[in-house]
Amino acid sequence: MTALLAALCACAPGENDPNTATDSVTDPAGAAPEGPLPRDVIPQACRLRLEILPEEPVFAGRVEIAISVSQAVDRMWLHGRDLDVSTAEIVLSTGERIPGVYRQIHADGVSLLEFPREVPPGQARLEIDYTGRFADDLTGLFRTQSDGMSYVFSDFQPIQARRAFPGFDEPAFKTTFEKLGGTWESVSYGDREVCTKYALAMIDMAKRYRPLLTAKKKK
Repeated sequence: MTALLAALCACAPGENDPNTATDSVTDPAGAAPEGPLPRDVIPQACRLRLEILPEEPVFAGRVEIAISVSQAVDRMWLHGRDLDVSTAEIVLSTGERIPGVYRQIHADGVSLLEFPREVPPGQARLEIDYTGRFADDLTGLFRTQSDGMSYVFSDFQPIQARRAFPGFDEPAFKTTFEKLGGTWESVSYGDREVCTKYALAMIDMAKRYRPLLTAKKKK
C-alpha cells in the first residue's frame, strides 16, 4: 500500500552534500537565538508539499516560503528539527537564485541558512527540499503499525511542526499555508476490501491514540 499526500503545513542527500546537516553543530559565535527569531526576515506565506509512504521509514518534502527581508543579510535563522536538507535556495524578486547552506544548530530545531553573499532587502522566496524520518514518540509526523499495515499521524503542538518541515515555527508570524502543486490529494490503496480495512483501522487507531495525545498535551 502506498500513499501520496500533498498537505498543509511543511531525495536522500549524499554524505558530502554541503547543504546537509544531520546533527546539531556548534553555534557560530554564540549567535543562535535562544528565544524568538530575529525580525530581519519575516515569513509571509508558505507552500508545502509532503510525500508520505507509510510503509517507508522516511518522508520527503518541499517548502517554498515567501519572505520580506528588511535589511541586507548573509544568514537567516529558522526552525527545522532532524531534517536532511538536500537543497536550499533563495530566489530574489529579479529571479536570481542564491544557494544556501543549511545547518541545524540546536537540538530543539533552531537552524541556520548561510549564503555566499548578502541577500538584499525586499521580497524573496526560500525554496527547500528535504527528507525526514518518522518519529517514534507521537510528535511531528509519526508512524505506527496495526495488523501488518502502516499508518502515519501528525501532532504539531506546541513546536513539533519543525520536525515535519523547515520554517519559521512561531505563532507570532501568523504565516499562511497552502498546498504546493494544487489543491489535490491522492491516495492509492488497492482493491475495495483493502480500502475498507484501512479506513476501519484508521478509526480504531484514532480512538486508541486520542487519550495518549490528550494526556501528553496537558503536561
